[in-house]
Amino acid sequence: MLRSKLQLNFPVYTFAWGSSNESEQSQQFVYSQNKELVIASTKPSTAPVRWKAHEALILKVDWNPMNNLIISGGEDRKYKVWDNYGRNLFSSSPQNHDHPITSLAWAPNGTMFAVGSYNTLRLCDKNGPSMSLEKREMGSIFSLAWSNDSTQVAGACALGQIVFGNVVDKKYEWKNYEVIISGPKELTIIDVINGTHTRKDLNDRIINAALGFNHLIVVTMSFIYIFNVQALGVKDHQINFAESFVPIIGLCEKYFAVVHSKGINMYFYDTGKQMKGTVDFKNINVNASVITPATVSFANDTIAIKDFKNEKNVLFYYWDNINSQWNQLKASDDSGAGGKKSVDLVDASQGRNQEIVSLALDQHGSNRHVAYIDRNNDVYLKAVPKHSSSGGAKSSSVQSAANQQAVKLTSMVSSMAWCDSANILAVMHDSHFTVILFPNVVFVDRDLLPITLLNVDSSEFGKNPMITGFVGNQIEELKRQKELRDIEAGLPNLHCTIPNTEMIDNPERNGRRKP
Repeated sequence: MLRSKLQLNFPVYTFAWGSSNESEQSQQFVYSQNKELVIASTKPSTAPVRWKAHEALILKVDWNPMNNLIISGGEDRKYKVWDNYGRNLFSSSPQNHDHPITSLAWAPNGTMFAVGSYNTLRLCDKNGPSMSLEKREMGSIFSLAWSNDSTQVAGACALGQIVFGNVVDKKYEWKNYEVIISGPKELTIIDVINGTHTRKDLNDRIINAALGFNHLIVVTMSFIYIFNVQALGVKDHQINFAESFVPIIGLCEKYFAVVHSKGINMYFYDTGKQMKGTVDFKNINVNASVITPATVSFANDTIAIKDFKNEKNVLFYYWDNINSQWNQLKASDDSGAGGKKSVDLVDASQGRNQEIVSLALDQHGSNRHVAYIDRNNDVYLKAVPKHSSSGGAKSSSVQSAANQQAVKLTSMVSSMAWCDSANILAVMHDSHFTVILFPNVVFVDRDLLPITLLNVDSSEFGKNPMITGFVGNQIEELKRQKELRDIEAGLPNLHCTIPNTEMIDNPERNGRRKP
């Protein structure tokens, strides 16, 4: 039923829903008007954000809720990436395409997107650079659609064909191990020190994978595979699992977690058994589509999830060693009236008015801390409240750490990551990145913080670099938009097919960008 309409003076060629604000019961959307893009909201009296985005008519736009980024394409033969404020993050060269951009679409997991043009299908990293290019006699691609698991893309073509593409050649690295997804059901595990190559043929299409802490976790359409990379074939496990939407696999030293459409399951590495206590999205009123690597974090004894009902808060889960299960941590307030008052949220903002954008738990030791970036791109550090049980596994309250205020560490940060073996925090600024060698010193004397900072110029990494990991003494994959030299070997490709035609399997693809 039509409830309302937005009267405009120009034809609207494309529209996409964007991020939602659960606390305000509103949702943003983006649409095009001639050469302009407009971000508006379903919330009344909200002023729209309008800007000139292209030099010619805009034909397609898409907005991904996982990374909150917008992509657009038009008759100027360019595709562009924008943030949710309308700031340009990437613009392709018009020489990349000889014809207008007729279609584009985000992969559901937000890690890449596809761009369609005349006789052209391009796969791009979420930051914009091209990773693979396929050219076929298929005419203009008018529409693109991804599978729910982000492994396949289909395009509707002007010549009456449907083109299918499988994402392959994805690469994962951890210390001296490399894993390459060489086919829809195939992967290769490489030990670069010993020079060994181990191929694994699985029964189902690979949905997602993660490598770390001596283990490779692979999720397919029907199973979860656990491979110990130091003892392949000896300590492997296979778990029945029937979820096609698995956007995140979280790895810790003692367990791994799988985020799916209904919640989060945690498993032991050595036995493959599921840990007691799961995170049920229905119980905490969270939609799985909004859970991203930036809004959920895992540590050995703690899980932190951004509360999308009140975006200044964080939900914590803790591992109960006595009962061997996960429980939700609840803030308590002994008001003296009606006994203990419990709420589902633990406040991590301590009076701050800005919403939490991303968060991360430190990985070392038993006194857990959470670092978070707010809407102003400021980084704060707060001790995770400790729990105290009183009689039952499901009865828990927080101790005095809940009253400890969050302390500001630094400003103008776009991404961050904790070291996996020490409580050292790396943060990325616009022009440099900073390694904070001892963040917890702010709780003792904030004046000591400057002498714990190690600053490194990041101009050589190109525009909008991002920290994706911190293993040992190495900060992993500073993604670049101008130079892809460091991640060239890890760029995924598209294997494209058209019904009744042969599959292209050429390792020298003309779309692979050269350093």
